[in-house]
Amino acid sequence: MICHFKFVEPYKSTIAMGRTNIVKRVLEQSFHDHVGSTWERICQIAVTGNDLLGHTWSVASRWWGKAPVLAAGKKTHAGYDDLEFDVVAEDQNDSHTILVGECKWAAADYADRLLEKLKKKTSMAPFAQGKKIVYALFLREPPLSTASCCMLLPEDVVQQLLE
Repeated sequence: MICHFKFVEPYKSTIAMGRTNIVKRVLEQSFHDHVGSTWERICQIAVTGNDLLGHTWSVASRWWGKAPVLAAGKKTHAGYDDLEFDVVAEDQNDSHTILVGECKWAAADYADRLLEKLKKKTSMAPFAQGKKIVYALFLREPPLSTASCCMLLPEDVVQQLLE
């Protein structure tokens, strides 16, 4: 239904006139982003209320905000970095444990590099300070390398949705 309101409804008159090339161009330019954001939401739903990695997770959602950046060798803020996380959930039984996940709906990538980048972002996130972090990568394709975290492919995510 979301696809209809995003890709069909705004262009109904254009489609009715037979000028489908315009709509096709819009689809080609934005469909990948649409699928990526849908993948993120599906991964959040798969985590929410489920047992995964020995924990039962509360409602998973995106998180975005700013983290202070310190000037080299100083204790004062030099500015702020924008941070965004695709999946963040708290353990239902332990508020000091959180899951932080990265969703990638792209060609195979290096899992170790993705995890390192996620760990760096998490170290700056205010919500993660003093917490035990459980990392997860939600990937469209098997990764090109291994990483010491949970890696879920689409079939794994679907299995989580069915449990």
